[in-house]
Amino acid sequence: MEAFIKNLARGAGKILREGFRTKFKVNHKTAPWDVVTEYDLASEKFIIDKIQKKFPRHGILSEETGLIGKKNNIWVIDPLAGTLPFSRGYPQFAVSIGFVSRGKGRFGVVYDPMHEELFFAQKDRGSYLNGKKSAIYQPAELKFANIYMALGTGVASDHERRFTFNKLVLPYHLWRTGTVAAALSLAWMSAGRLDVAITHLPVWDNCAGALLLTEAGAKVTDFKGRPFRWDKGELIAAAPKIHGEILKVLKKM
Repeated sequence: MEAFIKNLARGAGKILREGFRTKFKVNHKTAPWDVVTEYDLASEKFIIDKIQKKFPRHGILSEETGLIGKKNNIWVIDPLAGTLPFSRGYPQFAVSIGFVSRGKGRFGVVYDPMHEELFFAQKDRGSYLNGKKSAIYQPAELKFANIYMALGTGVASDHERRFTFNKLVLPYHLWRTGTVAAALSLAWMSAGRLDVAITHLPVWDNCAGALLLTEAGAKVTDFKGRPFRWDKGELIAAAPKIHGEILKVLKKM
């Protein structure tokens, strides 16, 4: 399985790399920032075709196609995480693939094809970057930590963004960093480049990254402190030492 999922990500990444900064049509879905290109679809088709050939009984949940099959064993795919930067010629995008069995994340990979960085995790086997074991950074305190926030859109998300910024980011002087692509930011955090991640996004944005973070030593929960669920959009990830402090704030949201 490890070789299969890694090759799957690399193959899809090759499609994206070859299409990057070429001429292609950009279509808008629900909003100006919600776009899709022919390369999202080509990457998705490559991944789905390979999975269906190798594991015909497995389900697939992909950003562009939706749910195919059942959820007992399911592949959760973002074939182009970061379509907007991809479409603008900004090299900050990735392929994200998670495999979930009986409700638990078992494998996760996030591949950045422009920088040849492959982040990989297997449940209870650790988190790796290009084959070398990786770990989250362990800040001494929450104050001045680097935080990645992605809290979606809509009225409910407006409240989440305001609350998190006013009650957490400003009082603790947190630095907002990360990439435009949520999956890639979570992967970066698993390699020690960020300190905190708070997201409320579609499941394909979080699935692989959550396993990378857990296996790299982060505590990963929802906004109420319950164990992270792949089929829910809420994620708080941080070093165990500071996670409780974050949770204490967000529980009041």
